Amino acid sequence: GSCGSLEIYNITPTADTRQPFINNVWNIILFRTSVEYLTEWIKVWVPMRKT
Repeated sequence: GSCGSLEIYNITPTADTRQPFINNVWNIILFRTSVEYLTEWIKVWVPMRKT
């Protein structure tokens, strides 16, 4: 019940709760840049392969 969630909340410090958020933002940025890079690479590579 509420006791279990309270224990979990008390165990985790504020610094630890902020770190996953930063990691998620960083992962999203990395993922977006890699996807953009991939699409640009495919745009160049596919026409070259066709010829």
